[in-house]
Amino acid sequence: KLDARHIAALRGHCSILSILLNNEGGDLSAKNHFKQTPLHRAIESWDPSTIKLLMSKHQITYY
Repeated sequence: KLDARHIAALRGHCSILSILLNNEGGDLSAKNHFKQTPLHRAIESWDPSTIKLLMSKHQITYY
């Protein structure tokens, strides 16, 4: 299940991700076909602002 939040997080597009989260909301714990959340994808991007944005939303399931 790949969606716009996963793609924006992976590419480090913090401003687009912020717009998506504010307008669409959604489950930030949603996993793609590799069982990765948008936070996993943001970490792959090495973009601190994207990671901080996702961490600030408090919708993340910690394992």
